[in-house]
Amino acid sequence: MKTNLTEKEALLIAQEYKDKYEFYGQLTGEVRFYEKFSKNVKGFTAWLVIGKIETLSPKDDNEYEIVVSDETALVEYVIDINGFERYPHIEDGGLTEEEIKELFGEDDDLD
Repeated sequence: MKTNLTEKEALLIAQEYKDKYEFYGQLTGEVRFYEKFSKNVKGFTAWLVIGKIETLSPKDDNEYEIVVSDETALVEYVIDINGFERYPHIEDGGLTEEEIKELFGEDDDLD
């Protein structure tokens, strides 16, 4: 399939977005293309750029994905390490840290 973006362009868009919204962790350089990713992505085609954060336990999920629309060349949203869609570029773009703690409890409650 002919794409509008290259892998390198998708990675650059994701890196600029990560820097602008000050995400933790690092992008791994791994980029995946999906011809039919989600109805939440304009044009349905998307690049997922993988990032990782340090976690307390090696068993914890530590990967997040920045979803870049191939059609618009913009970040549509971020899938956080818990699988939630986040929209940092939109005011009120996801759960706040306080809301997450309310839903899932404090970190020390998980022991």
